[in-house]
Order: sequence, then C-alpha cells, then structure tokens
Amino acid sequence: MAVSIRADSSVDRTQIDNVHVMAKTVMADGLCENIFLGFEEPKSRRATGYCSAIMGATSFTVGWEDEDLFPKITSIVTDGASINVGKRSGMWKLVQKMRDNSVDQTVGSVPLLKIWCTVHRKSLAWKNVCSNVMELKTLLLDLTGLASYFRQSGIRTRELHETANSNGFPVFAMSKYFEVRWMEFTHALCHAVIGSWRAIVTYMNSEDADAAGFLAKWTHYSRIQLLALVTDITFVFASFQKTIQSDSIHLSEVTSEVNNVIDRLQQMESAPLLGGWEERFKVEAKVSLYENASEVHDDMHVPKEAYLHGIHLTIKY
Repeated sequence: MAVSIRADSSVDRTQIDNVHVMAKTVMADGLCENIFLGFEEPKSRRATGYCSAIMGATSFTVGWEDEDLFPKITSIVTDGASINVGKRSGMWKLVQKMRDNSVDQTVGSVPLLKIWCTVHRKSLAWKNVCSNVMELKTLLLDLTGLASYFRQSGIRTRELHETANSNGFPVFAMSKYFEVRWMEFTHALCHAVIGSWRAIVTYMNSEDADAAGFLAKWTHYSRIQLLALVTDITFVFASFQKTIQSDSIHLSEVTSEVNNVIDRLQQMESAPLLGGWEERFKVEAKVSLYENASEVHDDMHVPKEAYLHGIHLTIKY
C-alpha cells in the first residue's frame, strides 16, 4: 500500500561504490515489512548516475517502474550528501521530477517526503563536537593511539590478555572504526579502555619500553575522570542512536527522543549518570585533598593525591 525507499552507498574493500536500496512497506493487512530491494554500482557521475543506480538496484526484485513500487513510494530516506539533497540536481529533485512528469495520475497525487536520515545527522553532529571540543578531541586521539598500540601487535594483545587473566581483571576488545557509526565507535572504544584500565596499566608497568609514554597518560587523574564522563555521555548518545534507527520508531517520535537525551545530559551536570562510570570513579578513587585552598588554584576540591584500585594517579596542573 505504501513504500519508503532507503538508499545509501558504501565503498567495499575492492573500491566498488555500491548503492544499496531497501524499502519499508505497509502491506494490505496494515503490517510493516522491511525488504532488501538490491544494490548496483553507479555507471556515471553525479546525481543522475546515483539515481540510475537506485532504479537499477530494484530490478533484483520488483523493478523501479513496477506498479507495486514507484507509484506507491511515499518517502525517500538518505544521508545529507549534496548528491541526494541538492536543490537543483540532487537525487531527491530528480525523483520528484519523475513523479511530476508521470503519466499515471495517481503517482503525482501522492506527496513525496524527503527525509535526511536522523542517524546520519547525529553522526555529523557528534563529529562536529569531537572536532571543536579540544579536550574531547585530545582524548579521542589518545584513545585511538592506545588502541592502535595493541591492535598492531598480536603479541601485545596476547600479553595484555595474559596479564588480565593472571590478575583476574576484565579486558575488552578495542573495536575498529566504521564510518557511519562514529558515535557507537567512540562509545565502544571508551568502554573498552575504561573497562580494561587495570589490565592495561598493569601491563604498561612491565618492561616494555614503548609503554612508558602510554602509562604516563593513562595514570593521570584528570584524564581518567574525563574518560569516565565521556564514556557515560557516549552511552546516552549510543542508546539514542539505537532507538532512532529502530524500525519501531515513528518519525513524529524523534523530537521527544531528542528532548529525552537533552534532559539526561542536563541532569549529568549536577549528578553522575546512575550506574555509570563517572559514579564508579568517584566511589572507587581514593582521594586526599589540600587542606589550604590557596595551595593550588584556590580550589579545595582539586586532589593532592589519588589512587584508583591501588594504582597511584598523577596530578598535574
């Protein structure tokens, strides 16, 4: 009865840029179904080639001009690339022209919604935050450097797991980056490092000369505190992303979900996320404060000395 087209392109390992097309359909019984229509490589440049690839991809199943597809398309969901959303010659514009010029009167009478995928938009927003908030940018650079340190050496990874097993510490795999899932990647990486922190620091205390620089960074009080906070923030955002990319959510519900995320983040300004890593850090870190506020930056809450799980944390100002 109605079809929402979802189109996205991705370059595979052989450098082939395929456009994948899915459809969310409303069947005659009122139930919704997701159908993979197909994929195809664009044969020409710009939006015309992209649009032709989308139409060609549907030939795997029903075909673009089939009476069960094109006349019943009510919306198109894509990312915000200019090849899609361009006002003069983007794919959205080309499909709208097809509908306007269709000889089938029923096609032109059905409104066509053009939707910029919420998940893609959120990913762009988070990348913007990561680029402009210097503390976050520096933290992520250090996190990816630490992940590369272990991923590029099978021996180091094995030794890390051996250290964790011999001491009864948890250790988590450090995920690789997939472009459209920047938020989920940053949360997974933050969670892997903070969850494996005791194993990582214990391993760094070994005789590995390359580990000294990493050890200094990851035994710094402020850095661990920031990592705990960012892990909680990315958890909130990652949960939000899973919600908005679910097939059960309606377009009209997105705004309420956004407001819910904003409320949760605002609450974190006054209190840690319940059950989160920042809360655990505040409970588990053993801190002694300066007795005289004038001793350091007029702030009595700055630690004089701190330990986490018996490991001494450095304090620098």
